[in-house]
Amino acid sequence: MLVGVTLTTAALAAMASFLPATRLWGINHLAFLPAPVRIGALALLALMFVPGVAVALYRGALALGERAAGPRTHARTVTIVAIALAAVAAFHVFHSATNLLGDGQLIVQSFEAAEEGHDRVIMRSAHAIVTEESIAPGTTLLYYGAVKALKRFGRTPLDSMRALNCVLGGLFVVITLLAASSRSLARDVRVWMVILGFFSSSMLLFFGYIENYTAPYLFLLLYVIACFRALHRQGSAWLPILPLACAIYAHVQCV
Repeated sequence: MLVGVTLTTAALAAMASFLPATRLWGINHLAFLPAPVRIGALALLALMFVPGVAVALYRGALALGERAAGPRTHARTVTIVAIALAAVAAFHVFHSATNLLGDGQLIVQSFEAAEEGHDRVIMRSAHAIVTEESIAPGTTLLYYGAVKALKRFGRTPLDSMRALNCVLGGLFVVITLLAASSRSLARDVRVWMVILGFFSSSMLLFFGYIENYTAPYLFLLLYVIACFRALHRQGSAWLPILPLACAIYAHVQCV
């Protein structure tokens, strides 16, 4: 069943890569890249389903994860931070071509209207967001803070919101690598956390993609890590409640 679900997902991603005009919330990001890059990515995806190749790659991932785990040292911490900073730069440079599809247009236009002095949009103040926004108050507050903070540097709301999501992506990378380099979790768990985190279409959210799902995704990562630690009796069973509550406040869909 798991292989069937994965094959179906891969097939949808492959078909979506040829549908640039279809609203698929970034899943069809490949459709906006040059044909050679798209074909190469699809070929690599196909190789993942070749048993011999898949087994070799997984064994290699396990071996790499085992080498990465160990005592926390200054050099290891510096390396993780350096990788995260490089990731933020990459997210910003290669920003998503689909960053304004769907609701992203409305979100950006609402912040632009608020900056122009319109007093009927929720984004006009932090108080209005807290009291009137019912779907994604937490994420909207983060966007509001980014817009206000970078306005003094002459950045537009779109620039500020894109930069915020790139920075959140850097935090995602830091947290994932810290979890992957800790022996407090089982080896297989650490490897799957990296694979599912770094190689899923959700990573597109951190490439400057404007929507309300980037912050919840970051909080849900913390929730998953806290849950795994609790299940392995390495942390309080109550600890996952905090990141889950943050995710829900960021977007009510997380309920």
